[in-house]
Amino acid sequence: MHRPDTPCPSRWFRQSRESCQAFTLIELLAGMALLLIIVLFLSRVFADTTSAWQNSNKRMEANISGRTALEFMAREISSAIADGTLHLKLESDAVSVLGKQADRLYFLASDQVSRKKNSTYRQVKQVGFSVGAMTHPVTGAAMPHRFAIRRTGVESLGSQYYLAYQKDDWWTTMDAIAFTEVIAENVRDLNFWVYDASGNSLANYDSTVDGPPAYIDIVVEMLSESDAIKIAAASSAAQREELADRAAHRYFTRVFFNNYQGYVIAP
Repeated sequence: MHRPDTPCPSRWFRQSRESCQAFTLIELLAGMALLLIIVLFLSRVFADTTSAWQNSNKRMEANISGRTALEFMAREISSAIADGTLHLKLESDAVSVLGKQADRLYFLASDQVSRKKNSTYRQVKQVGFSVGAMTHPVTGAAMPHRFAIRRTGVESLGSQYYLAYQKDDWWTTMDAIAFTEVIAENVRDLNFWVYDASGNSLANYDSTVDGPPAYIDIVVEMLSESDAIKIAAASSAAQREELADRAAHRYFTRVFFNNYQGYVIAP
């Protein structure tokens, strides 16, 4: 028999069960805080994943454009004809591009197609690689602060610009040619390092003065489409240069020449 001033065991047990069926305010707040932490963590994971995906896409885009441009230029430069008579001319630091100074390269290369059908005659073509403004695909207007690698070629003997056998400095007329081919867009820099027979890199190389080159290093810096748009929209030249320094991807290749006997790298 229990004491009168103590609760009945069955009544105490019933009250405990009823209290366990509800959450206190502290428990609700703790649960909401935990849920908020989980949501923030998942948001951070998704944000990092999205950023990594975008960076991968940018790098892949720049890789494709950069490697394709290098392969195209290297293949054509490898067929260049350069000696004491025919020019291979480098114009160093010729174009200002987002804080960098890009080069121009002009040379003569053997044409891959005979001039006349059923003829073994083969001419040379005048070729130039440089950096110029990108143009709008619809209007054709120049796009401010966006650049492309352009190829200028003269392959017809009937062209007024075909001066390889008439004008000693034929390459000075190449920039006046309106029609050019775009090799790559969203370019930050283009450099050609031309080395002589002793392995020295010379600025403003001229094969008629410096002799046939031993090899040429081609260096390009590329931007993704989204980075190029962001850089072009920057408010100042200093800001564009800073953004381009962070976003640019650099690519490199080397082209060797089969020069005449005596024009080899000195040991």
